[in-house]
Amino acid sequence: GNSQASRMELAKLLGKYDELRSQYQAQPVFKAPLWELRKGTDLSDPTAWEESEYYINQQGAVIWYNKVEKKTQLFCSQHDLRFAKVEAISDPTSCKPWAFQVVIESLSLKHIFAGTSEAGRAFWMEHLVGLSGDS
Repeated sequence: GNSQASRMELAKLLGKYDELRSQYQAQPVFKAPLWELRKGTDLSDPTAWEESEYYINQQGAVIWYNKVEKKTQLFCSQHDLRFAKVEAISDPTSCKPWAFQVVIESLSLKHIFAGTSEAGRAFWMEHLVGLSGDS
Protein backbone atom coordinates (compact mmCIF):
# COMPACT_ATOMS: atom_id res chain seq x y z
CA GLY A 1 0.00 0.00 0.00
CA ASN A 2 0.82 3.66 0.13
CA SER A 3 0.47 4.11 3.87
CA GLN A 4 3.04 5.82 6.07
CA ALA A 5 3.97 2.44 7.59
CA SER A 6 4.48 0.91 4.11
CA ARG A 7 6.71 3.79 3.02
CA MET A 8 8.76 3.50 6.22
CA GLU A 9 9.14 -0.28 5.74
CA LEU A 10 10.23 0.28 2.12
CA ALA A 11 12.75 2.94 3.19
CA LYS A 12 14.18 0.49 5.75
CA LEU A 13 14.49 -2.25 3.12
CA LEU A 14 16.14 0.12 0.63
CA GLY A 15 18.59 1.28 3.30
CA LYS A 16 19.52 -2.33 4.07
CA TYR A 17 19.93 -3.03 0.33
CA ASP A 18 22.26 -0.01 -0.07
CA GLU A 19 24.31 -1.16 2.92
CA LEU A 20 24.66 -4.71 1.55
CA ARG A 21 25.51 -3.40 -1.94
CA SER A 22 28.27 -1.13 -0.60
CA GLN A 23 29.69 -4.00 1.48
CA TYR A 24 29.73 -6.23 -1.62
CA GLN A 25 31.44 -3.56 -3.74
CA ALA A 26 34.12 -3.11 -1.06
CA GLN A 27 35.00 -6.81 -1.07
CA PRO A 28 38.44 -7.59 -2.44
CA VAL A 29 38.75 -9.35 -5.78
CA PHE A 30 42.52 -9.43 -5.39
CA LYS A 31 44.42 -9.08 -2.13
CA ALA A 32 48.10 -9.51 -1.31
CA PRO A 33 50.77 -7.97 0.89
CA LEU A 34 53.10 -5.39 -0.61
CA TRP A 35 56.19 -3.69 0.72
CA GLU A 36 55.95 0.10 0.47
CA LEU A 37 58.97 2.38 0.53
CA ARG A 38 58.44 5.35 2.85
CA LYS A 39 58.71 8.69 1.07
CA GLY A 40 62.14 10.30 0.96
CA THR A 41 63.98 7.11 1.93
CA ASP A 42 66.46 4.86 0.16
CA LEU A 43 65.66 1.62 -1.68
CA SER A 44 68.72 -0.01 -0.10
CA ASP A 45 67.63 0.67 3.52
CA PRO A 46 65.71 -2.35 4.89
CA THR A 47 64.15 -0.20 7.65
CA ALA A 48 62.62 2.14 5.03
CA TRP A 49 60.19 -0.54 3.83
CA GLU A 50 56.89 -1.33 5.51
CA GLU A 51 54.72 -4.33 4.67
CA SER A 52 51.03 -3.53 4.25
CA GLU A 53 47.93 -5.32 3.02
CA TYR A 54 46.66 -3.96 -0.31
CA TYR A 55 43.69 -5.07 -2.35
CA ILE A 56 41.63 -4.23 -5.41
CA ASN A 57 37.89 -4.10 -4.75
CA GLN A 58 34.84 -4.84 -6.93
CA GLN A 59 34.91 -1.27 -8.29
CA GLY A 60 38.58 -1.48 -9.33
CA ALA A 61 39.84 0.80 -6.56
CA VAL A 62 43.08 0.05 -4.75
CA ILE A 63 42.59 -0.05 -0.98
CA TRP A 64 45.14 -0.53 1.80
CA TYR A 65 44.92 -1.29 5.49
CA ASN A 66 46.30 1.51 7.65
CA LYS A 67 47.79 -0.23 10.71
CA VAL A 68 48.06 3.02 12.68
CA GLU A 69 44.41 4.04 12.23
CA LYS A 70 43.25 0.39 12.13
CA LYS A 71 41.05 0.88 9.07
CA THR A 72 41.09 0.52 5.31
CA GLN A 73 41.80 3.56 3.17
CA LEU A 74 41.63 4.41 -0.50
CA PHE A 75 44.99 4.45 -2.29
CA CYS A 76 43.43 5.36 -5.65
CA SER A 77 40.20 4.83 -7.58
CA GLN A 78 39.81 2.90 -10.81
CA HIS A 79 39.38 6.27 -12.55
CA ASP A 80 42.73 7.44 -11.14
CA LEU A 81 44.39 4.19 -12.24
CA ARG A 82 43.41 4.85 -15.87
CA PHE A 83 46.14 7.51 -15.88
CA ALA A 84 48.71 5.49 -13.94
CA LYS A 85 52.14 4.44 -15.12
CA VAL A 86 53.22 1.15 -13.57
CA GLU A 87 56.87 0.24 -14.09
CA ALA A 88 59.28 -2.35 -12.71
CA ILE A 89 62.35 -0.96 -10.97
CA SER A 90 65.67 -2.63 -11.68
CA ASP A 91 68.04 -1.20 -9.10
CA PRO A 92 70.83 -3.49 -7.89
CA THR A 93 71.15 -1.46 -4.68
CA SER A 94 67.53 -2.15 -3.64
CA CYS A 95 67.16 -4.53 -0.71
CA LYS A 96 63.80 -5.56 -2.22
CA PRO A 97 64.57 -7.08 -5.62
CA TRP A 98 60.95 -7.08 -6.85
CA ALA A 99 60.29 -3.34 -6.68
CA PHE A 100 57.96 -1.35 -8.95
CA GLN A 101 56.52 2.13 -8.99
CA VAL A 102 53.06 3.54 -9.53
CA VAL A 103 52.94 7.11 -10.82
CA ILE A 104 49.69 9.06 -11.20
CA GLU A 105 50.72 12.54 -12.28
CA SER A 106 47.22 14.01 -12.00
CA LEU A 107 47.33 13.23 -8.25
CA SER A 108 51.04 14.08 -7.85
CA LEU A 109 51.33 10.52 -6.63
CA LYS A 110 54.47 8.40 -6.88
CA HIS A 111 54.74 5.30 -4.72
CA ILE A 112 57.38 2.62 -4.76
CA PHE A 113 56.28 -0.87 -3.83
CA ALA A 114 57.85 -4.31 -3.85
CA GLY A 115 56.21 -7.67 -4.21
CA THR A 116 57.02 -10.41 -1.74
CA SER A 117 58.30 -12.47 -4.68
CA GLU A 118 58.96 -12.07 -8.39
CA ALA A 119 55.60 -13.70 -9.13
CA GLY A 120 53.95 -11.36 -6.60
CA ARG A 121 55.36 -8.29 -8.34
CA ALA A 122 54.30 -9.62 -11.75
CA PHE A 123 50.80 -10.35 -10.50
CA TRP A 124 50.33 -6.90 -8.91
CA MET A 125 51.75 -5.12 -11.95
CA GLU A 126 49.48 -7.13 -14.27
CA HIS A 127 46.41 -6.23 -12.20
CA LEU A 128 47.32 -2.55 -11.93
CA VAL A 129 48.16 -2.23 -15.63
CA GLY A 130 44.90 -4.03 -16.43
CA LEU A 131 43.04 -1.27 -14.59
CA SER A 132 45.16 1.52 -16.07
CA GLY A 133 45.24 2.93 -19.57
CA ASP A 134 48.47 1.00 -20.34
CA SER A 135 46.73 -2.26 -21.18
